[in-house]
Amino acid sequence: MYSYFETDDGKTAKCYLTHGRLPAEIDPKNPPTKRQPFSAPASIAFTHTLEMIMPEEAYHAIKERVFDQIQPIQYSVVIMPLSGLLEPDFLNTYIKPDIKQEEVMMLSEGRPGIDNQFWLHRGVLRLSIDRETYERCGLVGTPNGRSKSQPGRKRWLVTIDLRVPAMRPGKKGFQRVQRAAERVLNQSIKWLFCDVSAREEPSPRPIDRYHPIHKKAVPHLVRLESVQVPQSIHTPIPPPEQTKNHWDREDKDEHATALHEWLGLISLNSPRIRKDDTIDPFLARYAVPDASTASTTTLVKIRWNGFIPATWVSGIWRQTLFAIRASASTHWFAMSAQAFRLQQTEAGRTYTILRQAPSGPVPTQQSSLTSTTVPESTEASPREDAFCCWEIHSQ
Repeated sequence: MYSYFETDDGKTAKCYLTHGRLPAEIDPKNPPTKRQPFSAPASIAFTHTLEMIMPEEAYHAIKERVFDQIQPIQYSVVIMPLSGLLEPDFLNTYIKPDIKQEEVMMLSEGRPGIDNQFWLHRGVLRLSIDRETYERCGLVGTPNGRSKSQPGRKRWLVTIDLRVPAMRPGKKGFQRVQRAAERVLNQSIKWLFCDVSAREEPSPRPIDRYHPIHKKAVPHLVRLESVQVPQSIHTPIPPPEQTKNHWDREDKDEHATALHEWLGLISLNSPRIRKDDTIDPFLARYAVPDASTASTTTLVKIRWNGFIPATWVSGIWRQTLFAIRASASTHWFAMSAQAFRLQQTEAGRTYTILRQAPSGPVPTQQSSLTSTTVPESTEASPREDAFCCWEIHSQ
């Protein structure tokens, strides 16, 4: 069972597993977005850590095609008031009416559940504020958990869609939000700012009046030598109709849990996964799954830290998958991401996607490792390769 921790409102964070086949043919211009694992990157608006793990041979096979072509993520740290987002030049440049694509994303400083916190994503501004501030603002919101600093007092979440016609300068709805920003939420605070689109901006840009500090999220590469790789990394989880003989629910959960734990130890650069690890079993009971049949190889871990948009993460995942397939490689690779925590009702959402080597056809099936199984199968082709996707979030 996956049950790591509880959120502040008592909800348990659970891990959901999706396993199956990747499509044999993927249109680069119109990739899938509704089905797993392609929907996992889009489920996290703001990512602070992205990591890819693969054998060194796979890395060298796709390095020129993928990692040498990646443009570093550019974002900024800026100190500005909330009212700065409501200025006409900012709205006209960064927030276009009736466009739901990512253009700019912003996240303010603050501790979830304690401080007032704001974020802007896909043109929608959200305010997580305490009860006293909510009553003074005069805006309509919904209850959103309880305050950490004042137990028993509710917090509120106000959602404002800046793309709708009613949120243009001069409209009554816009004036109400503007008054709240100028009279109540008028402190200058630190923001993370990222312009996702490739637009031609005026010079100077509207954000430049606040003197932003520009930063880049560049990749950091680490080589991990003499790593024990379990044979199960190449073993896709079969569908229910093929599990009657030797795979039951407990076997499936154990297989998925062991792989997820092993990938997590790689992310931590733990010495427990090394071939030459000689720690006393009394101090550490962990052992690599099927250590007697595990192979020893060198892995590469590439990590990005910063303010990373979901569209960029999705692009990295697809480019790596296309490059691995184009090189006719049977190597596996894994990608994991960790999200900024926005509310006290959230529990640090993360996901990990593992691409496994091609084998026989396996229909897609989704299940929760802590709840009932929900089957969903589709036809598969022998050319398709398998995947596992772990998503951790609160219920």
